[in-house]
Amino acid sequence: MDPTIETIETIVIPLEFRTTLGANQTDFVLHRAYIPNPAHGNRLEGYIVLGDEHFLENLFNSTVVATEDTFSIAPPPFTELTTFVFFFTFCGRVSS
Repeated sequence: MDPTIETIETIVIPLEFRTTLGANQTDFVLHRAYIPNPAHGNRLEGYIVLGDEHFLENLFNSTVVATEDTFSIAPPPFTELTTFVFFFTFCGRVSS
């Protein structure tokens, strides 16, 4: 089954398209929300957060966070695509 995007409240992302690769197979659809916007005829507007808990932990613990907003490539029904870039310093021992 392919992902389908018709309206923000009916987005279907099958499990095989929303899990990380590897042994732990983490679901990276963390949150989705939508509400009616009365300023636009009660059109449903909302967002979906894609990432895993490791991503959010690094994002929240980083000292520098940058965002990039893109409007031209956001697939309908979305109007904006925002990516987060973060930098962190790894302090510790890497085991092999």
